[in-house]
Amino acid sequence: MTSFKKLLCIIFLAVILSGCQSQVPKSLTKKLEYYEDRARNYRTLSLSHRLSPPYFNYSTRPSIMISHNRNIEAVYWQEARRYEKLAEETRNLLEKNQAEKLEEN
Repeated sequence: MTSFKKLLCIIFLAVILSGCQSQVPKSLTKKLEYYEDRARNYRTLSLSHRLSPPYFNYSTRPSIMISHNRNIEAVYWQEARRYEKLAEETRNLLEKNQAEKLEEN
C-alpha cells in the first residue's frame, strides 16, 4: 500500500474509534443530570407522538399508520423509563456515597 492509503486508513480508524467512545460523564452528579435529561427528552418525544397526528401516506391504510405511530411512541416511552431507572439507581448510589462520607467525619 502506498503511504497515502496507509495514512487514509489510519485517519479512518481514528475517526471510527473516537466516535465509539461513551458520552456518559464519569462523576455521579453529572451522570444523574445526563440520565434525567435523556429521560425528559424521551418522555417529551413520546408525548409528542401521542399528541401529533400520524403522517399520512396515500399508499398505506390509516390503521397501519396509527399502529406505527403507537409503536414509535412505545419505544420512546421504554427509553424514557430506562433512563429514569438509571437516574434512580445513580441517585441512590450518590446518596449512599454521601451518607458514607458523613459517617466517616
